[in-house]
Amino acid sequence: MEVVQQVAPLSMGWCLDCHRNPEPHLRPAEFITRLDWSPGEDAAVLGARLKAALRIQPSTDCSTCHR
Repeated sequence: MEVVQQVAPLSMGWCLDCHRNPEPHLRPAEFITRLDWSPGEDAAVLGARLKAALRIQPSTDCSTCHR
């Protein structure tokens, strides 16, 4: 079995940072599970296009996660 490690804090602040600024973290759906994927251009620029095209509007309302 491979050894795994936690590379992010997984805190509420960490989640909210991404919800407030998702562009650098977005990728085309076909590459979501490809850990070796690289955007080939500025990730924020690609993410902005994806956010607009897919009408992504991440919620920062508490009830998004705390239901």
